[in-house]
Amino acid sequence: MTLNSKYAGMTGRAVLLLLLLPLVLAVGAGRAEAQCASGRTVGNNFVASGTYDPFNATDVFDAYTIQVRNNSGATCSYGLVFHRNSLPATMGGAVTYAVTNSGGTSVMSTTPQNAVAPVWLPVTNVPAGATVTVTYYVSIARGQVVGPATRSDPINIWMYALNGSGQLVLPRLHSDNLTVRYTTPTSISTNVAGGGTATTVDFGEIVAGAVRSVNIEARSNVNYQLRATSLNLGTMRLLPPYNTWSIAYTATLSAAPLDLSTVTGTVVGPLTATPSAGRTHPLGVTIGSVSGKRAGTYTDEITIRIEVAP
Repeated sequence: MTLNSKYAGMTGRAVLLLLLLPLVLAVGAGRAEAQCASGRTVGNNFVASGTYDPFNATDVFDAYTIQVRNNSGATCSYGLVFHRNSLPATMGGAVTYAVTNSGGTSVMSTTPQNAVAPVWLPVTNVPAGATVTVTYYVSIARGQVVGPATRSDPINIWMYALNGSGQLVLPRLHSDNLTVRYTTPTSISTNVAGGGTATTVDFGEIVAGAVRSVNIEARSNVNYQLRATSLNLGTMRLLPPYNTWSIAYTATLSAAPLDLSTVTGTVVGPLTATPSAGRTHPLGVTIGSVSGKRAGTYTDEITIRIEVAP
């Protein structure tokens, strides 16, 4: 009887210790989170400002920084939530963007401040009394053709403590404002289809009525026009000293006849802004009479310039 009684007592003490251990750990975690409640972002009314050209070959992925200060006496971890009332986020209702981490994953949320957001930017293991720099990114997909303007969008940065498992802990510790602001410039350009800004069209042995064509690709986020001019004012000529010999030709741009007989040439347009892939304008050249012409190589140089339409 005595032995059984001692054994039962030891079992009771063992169970009591196991029950106490999680209580001690929970109290410790709560104290650490309470100490970390004095964390703050450094500064206020932050601005992420850049340039967005819809015809760039790559997406915008710009890095910006914000500082976080741990005012407590313990090492703390924090989570930054970039809050907006609705998603996807747009600047000026026209350019869609996201605030992301370094991997391109959005850290934006519509979750209200008194609930745990599903995403955040972690700021981990900030030493007591230290200020650290955190990097976030603004991502904007290429190909959003918008006119020239500066567009902005105000959002909130909400700061929370992270617990030992790396999860957000309520309540919110601090709030600040971030304005995402990007300027889209006037963007106009041309190139010869296939790349480059120059090409040679070879007629070979020239015959009357021969036709050659090349495609001119235009990109513009405003109304534009194309101006066609000719070095020899609409004729192909032999090189000096035989440049008095010439062969006339006719040309069209997007099926519009071109008068190349003056230095100002011919304007085709106005034309509306292009899609993100640009717009193709075929340039066609037809050889005129070659009767009685001196043998040799005849050349001319046609220039197509893109201009903002008046």
